[in-house]
Amino acid sequence: MTKVFISYAWKDGSEAAHWLYKRFNQLEGWSAWMDRELHAHSVFSAELQRRINEADMVVVVLTPDINRLNPPSFVQLELGYATQPEVKKPVYAVKALSTMVPLIIWGVTFIDFQEPSNYESAFHGLIGKITHGTVDGMLSRRDRELAYLRDLARDEINRRTAKFYAELPAQAKTRIDAVTQGMVEDDEAASILAELAADIHTKPRHSPDDDPNAYRVEDFDQLSDALSKYPRVAIIGDPGSGKTTTLRRLTYLLAETAAQDEAAPLPVYVPLGGYDGSDFAAYIDTYFGSLHIRDYLATHPERLIILLDGLNETAHTHVDVIKTWLKANPKVSVRLTCRKLDYVERELELQRVDVQPLDHQRIWQFIAAYRLSEVAQMRLFWKLAGENMHLLWEKFQKANLTFQDFFTGKPLESGHPVYSNTNTQEDQLYNQMRKAGEYPSLLGLARNPFLLTITISIYTSQGDIPRNRAGLFRAFVQKLLKERGRPAAQQQGLVWLDEAVLETALSRLAYEMQAQGRGTSVPYEWARDIVAHAVPGHDASHVLYLCASAGIIDRGRELRFVHQLLQEYFAAFGMKKAMEQGVPAAHFFPSNEWWMPTGWEETAVLMAGMTEDATKVVEWLTPVQPDLAYKVSTESGADCAKVALQALYEPADGARRSPYVVSEWGRLNHENDQRPGVGVVDVKVPLPEGEGFRVRALPDLAWCDVPAGTFLYGKDKHGYKLPHAFKIAKYPVTMRQFQAFIDSGEYDHPNWWVGFPKEYQPQPMRAQNNPYQNHPRDRVSWYHAVAFTRWLNRQYRAAGLIGLGVELRLPTEHEWEYAARGTDGRQYPWGNGYRVGYANLNEQGGGVGPYFLNRTTAVGNYPQGKSPFDVLDMTGTLFEWCLNDHENPGTIEGYGNGQSKVLRGGSFGYPQRGAAASYRDSDPPYLDDASVGFRVVLSAPIASLASGSLVD
Repeated sequence: MTKVFISYAWKDGSEAAHWLYKRFNQLEGWSAWMDRELHAHSVFSAELQRRINEADMVVVVLTPDINRLNPPSFVQLELGYATQPEVKKPVYAVKALSTMVPLIIWGVTFIDFQEPSNYESAFHGLIGKITHGTVDGMLSRRDRELAYLRDLARDEINRRTAKFYAELPAQAKTRIDAVTQGMVEDDEAASILAELAADIHTKPRHSPDDDPNAYRVEDFDQLSDALSKYPRVAIIGDPGSGKTTTLRRLTYLLAETAAQDEAAPLPVYVPLGGYDGSDFAAYIDTYFGSLHIRDYLATHPERLIILLDGLNETAHTHVDVIKTWLKANPKVSVRLTCRKLDYVERELELQRVDVQPLDHQRIWQFIAAYRLSEVAQMRLFWKLAGENMHLLWEKFQKANLTFQDFFTGKPLESGHPVYSNTNTQEDQLYNQMRKAGEYPSLLGLARNPFLLTITISIYTSQGDIPRNRAGLFRAFVQKLLKERGRPAAQQQGLVWLDEAVLETALSRLAYEMQAQGRGTSVPYEWARDIVAHAVPGHDASHVLYLCASAGIIDRGRELRFVHQLLQEYFAAFGMKKAMEQGVPAAHFFPSNEWWMPTGWEETAVLMAGMTEDATKVVEWLTPVQPDLAYKVSTESGADCAKVALQALYEPADGARRSPYVVSEWGRLNHENDQRPGVGVVDVKVPLPEGEGFRVRALPDLAWCDVPAGTFLYGKDKHGYKLPHAFKIAKYPVTMRQFQAFIDSGEYDHPNWWVGFPKEYQPQPMRAQNNPYQNHPRDRVSWYHAVAFTRWLNRQYRAAGLIGLGVELRLPTEHEWEYAARGTDGRQYPWGNGYRVGYANLNEQGGGVGPYFLNRTTAVGNYPQGKSPFDVLDMTGTLFEWCLNDHENPGTIEGYGNGQSKVLRGGSFGYPQRGAAASYRDSDPPYLDDASVGFRVVLSAPIASLASGSLVD
């Protein structure tokens, strides 16, 4: 009896399939089977596998729906199983409707079954093909290429990584409808990935994160089109952002094209986790079927496109070998993935593409794809966002505002439709989210597709979610062991071990893989030896088999954790044990360049999340890795004592200081910053009529004394004698201090604007770019700054804070430079030689350090950068206006001449050259740029001062 398995798509192949089923069973000596009842939703049914195993062949009915990959049709899964080497059933095809032959059986000829009136004659042709065994052979190189491409397709289908995506809002309904009919109940939830947005950088090599020339693509098709423009691309993203899934999907689509077009490049997907630093071409060959890469390199290198997955997963010492190979083969196209943090260190000559985190809409679609009830979907989303945000959203709904309005609308302030129904705390919570782009509560974690997948999996089984990543992984691992591992062991008749034994083995394995720089894939024998030492008395092979059956590790050519984040989670147990045994953090972060990644960063965050209190971890990290210590304190989900945070914000003299930390401190405390010289103070000012006083909030300026003296001026270091002493403000004028001028009700008074061009009497103020009270006031023109000093002069004099013999004004550039560099001719306010972290500049742009905050910070946040006269922030954060003209420095009262005025000090977006105390720049006096502020001096009136002079 010859048994036939009929594979077809229910949607459009039923007519031909049922005819074949009936006709085969009428034929003596033949028996056919087809799936008429199962139509399994969640997993490839064991019944389907059994029927394929029993069959002598598979007859597939070709119709358009079988080529559906989003989600994959069951025909694809059936063919993937039937063509595996250990199953290897002959496949014959009948074409019932016009469609492309699936890649997985490309090259197999078919019988035309498109006309029902010709079914009988076509059937005899099919029987003749089967009887005479005319299955296509594999002879030529093209035959071998097609076999390789079919293997790619089979592996992709079987691996279930050519999975479906929830598309953009306008396109989502059709796709999600398909999802609900397909495989969304599959517990292999990492396969569901929202359509990723990405930023395409148009210049090669490293470009800054805020590259103004980068452009965004919003879905996979746009991304694929954009990538086709560049021969070599690095796809960069955070852990779990979907880089690997994206690369595999690219591989599959390229394989489809290569199967149809003999001239198209052959994709070679190469996971780098197992690369050991040996001959790189030979390593690529292990993923190239029966083909050899050198055959193509010698004659047709343009026929190759190498997809290198996980540069961060191979040892750092192996990266140079990969660089050398790429340089030696410039005509080979390349697609490479790497974690963003690691790519800073492992720079390659590739175009950069940044995978973006999920936005609110994509998170919502992602959750919707799991067929949760509308109530459950809503409950999970707002559980992630937090109760306060949920209550605020309900107020938006009552005002008939949309979900999109909530996440992309204007700030909550006067005039907003919801403003009258919210309190101050809600306004601050909402505005902080909108300004910083930071999603509240656990919604920030949900921007990562892998973590969101785990979150949904836990929520659907437990009805709640843990508070942080470590908790998510703990619950996820327990779920895998309980719901996958144990049942799989029972089906195989194997003894299940205590879960603590399995977790101990996995922890030691993960820790040693990281500690020994093994990347993410290791030889099985090596892993077995590690596990044998970790759990003595147990069969290491048996332990690894149980872990693999749970879906935590995968054993292919080598052994690896199914996701690098899981490896880092288990490695965290080893790091925690090391910390408790007194191993210093410098063991994991040994470099003097402490901002550079070592591969232990995510592990440390996960380790901290394993406890209720992260204080010990923060204190352990602070002396050697303050950036990471801060990340642990804010992202681990565990509490942290204020004393540990204080050591981060205000480190001891000489301690490593993280600009990210001090920046955040200023932002969080901007409304309650009580430092002298930062805010305002209530002052009694006599009324003009002499009857009584009124209380006014005036800027509380802190002064630094600068004596008369001689200093080296300018880049050429000419001697310059400044004959008068003066006082200079310790900090630039802050937003809160300038706001006192605006709130005084006197901003428009003509006295402050006299002498300026008429169109600037007065000049309106634009909103602060970084709206924090203790940040320097930005978007200040020279006219604004002079008007402020005139107003403040009047108020201080009326309040008796200054006498008639002094004047409050902008500094001349000679005064500014003298206050910045002192008398010893130093290059920078702190001394000679640029020092990383001493100023808020674009250190990446200057090639000297890691930081580019791309925003202002609270004044005084860089005390290590103080000048010889204790003046702070003379370099970086904002350029500062000086009184005189740029082209004619002797002109110091050019109020109406419209000439550009001097700027000093550099800004947050400026490279290293702006840090020098001698650096000069300029802008027109009306320009109110986001990178410009000012500070004031107190001196004898400018008209009464003797001018300085150059000296020998």
